Amino acid sequence: MPRSTLGVWSWKFLKDAVSVDSRPPSWQACRVTYRQEATRALYEGSLADVGDANPYSGQSLVLAKLWMRGYMRMLRVRIDTGPAMQRHRDAIAEN
Repeated sequence: MPRSTLGVWSWKFLKDAVSVDSRPPSWQACRVTYRQEATRALYEGSLADVGDANPYSGQSLVLAKLWMRGYMRMLRVRIDTGPAMQRHRDAIAEN
């Protein structure tokens, strides 16, 4: 398998798939679809820490935007569930 095509194969299935001709057996080959890549970018963004750089910037505009969408969701959840927001809501409820 040429090195340039390794990006489209799932590494989970490739790690143990080294054979004599260095191609994975057909039952182990698993192509990653664009939808899976997009879902992973969104998921990775939501798992990122505050201040993390976008790993997709400069590679794919769509994947970079999906990562940013997940990142913004993570920030929104952290703000909405943090102790400062709880104090704010308690203060509003008292008045």
